[in-house]
Amino acid sequence: MQNKNILRIISSLSTAILLILSLSVFVQLSSLRISADDGLESTLDNAGVAYIYNIENDTAIAEKNEFKIISTGASTKIMTGLLAIEHLGDDLDQKITVTKEMLEKASGRQKGFVVGEVVTVRQMLYATICGGYNDSACILAFTVADSYEDFIDMMNSRATELGAKNTVYLNATGINEIGMYTTAADIAIIARAAYESSIFSDICNADRYTMDKTNKSDARLIPNRNSLVSTYYYTKYYNKYAYGMCVGSDNEGFGIVTVAKKSGLTYICVFMQIENEDVGYTLANNCINYFMSNYGYVKLIGSYDQICTVKVNLADKKSEINLVPQSDINIFMPLYINTETDIKYSYSLNSDSIDAPVKEGQVCGLLTVINKNDNSVLASVNLVASEDAEQGAILGALAAIGNYTSGRAFRATLVFLALAAIIFFSVRYVRSKKNKRRRNYF
Repeated sequence: MQNKNILRIISSLSTAILLILSLSVFVQLSSLRISADDGLESTLDNAGVAYIYNIENDTAIAEKNEFKIISTGASTKIMTGLLAIEHLGDDLDQKITVTKEMLEKASGRQKGFVVGEVVTVRQMLYATICGGYNDSACILAFTVADSYEDFIDMMNSRATELGAKNTVYLNATGINEIGMYTTAADIAIIARAAYESSIFSDICNADRYTMDKTNKSDARLIPNRNSLVSTYYYTKYYNKYAYGMCVGSDNEGFGIVTVAKKSGLTYICVFMQIENEDVGYTLANNCINYFMSNYGYVKLIGSYDQICTVKVNLADKKSEINLVPQSDINIFMPLYINTETDIKYSYSLNSDSIDAPVKEGQVCGLLTVINKNDNSVLASVNLVASEDAEQGAILGALAAIGNYTSGRAFRATLVFLALAAIIFFSVRYVRSKKNKRRRNYF
């Protein structure tokens, strides 16, 4: 029994635990959180509220009172059009018969639809989104929901779902009402959702739309009210980068919501509380042209740029290898930034040296790009070996022996052998004593 207990102890002592640590690939590229741009901000002097946001990099490049509570104005029709497309977009040719109840909710700018007129969803979307008419917006509201009030509830629910938490709608047209409000930041959120709808984008960017004759009217022309994208009303405000969305005036002034696109970069632009139409269009054009010329991607580091070296142990030919970024580092930023004075680089290695064999692309450290102005991290990317490093046969064998003799497995083996020796001699001693007693007995 005593011998069995000793054997159990030996078994538990001889168990070796080996830990293998591996490095996971890490690549993080982020846009530069742009600080105040004097050149861009000066163009916003004539806007009470403004917000310019780049979609691809989730970056606001200009902000002015973006969280100030303002009237929803013409931006209301962005939500009206978006909801109509989400609920009716599968059948744009669906026929709608205009009712008295629909038209009773309409006031302000109207196209002149009449009771009993048969129109289509497509026609009402163009009249609302492209033309900016209020009667068509009300017709869509009654078509989507069981009642006008239900549609308003849907508008507010959708705004909340999108994250526009400071927005409350009381009508589908944008006519001012006490208690109906939004912010420039919220308008940008809703405008982005609308832009992501191909139907909405095509409609709001159309120069004009010809509506076929109906049972109550001859064909109608619906020009785009937004002179950034249409030359119907004016030619001097047209901007080749602009893409939709809406314009309009209320008791707080003139407002423009538009998208601007160039070279794979897309911006949501919100300009509100502007003195008049001419000032608004001029301001919008100056801003769009400014950031189109002054913002973009800057290549800071190439994937073949040598950053540092690391010592290699046990290699047959190389004592060190070069480390390079795992990928290029391209940052969205103002093009006028001096990368030599405004950007700095920092790197860290996983260890002071590495053992051969080393494979090209093996992760050995981390490179970090930092904005000197506020010490914010702009990008991080793995540092990897630029080439292979083969292990020397003799050095590798010696290292294996050294590693084994200095490792836990070797120590466990020594303990095992020592215990086995103790047990062997103990058992042998016990047996010899027993044999001796037998001999003495006989």
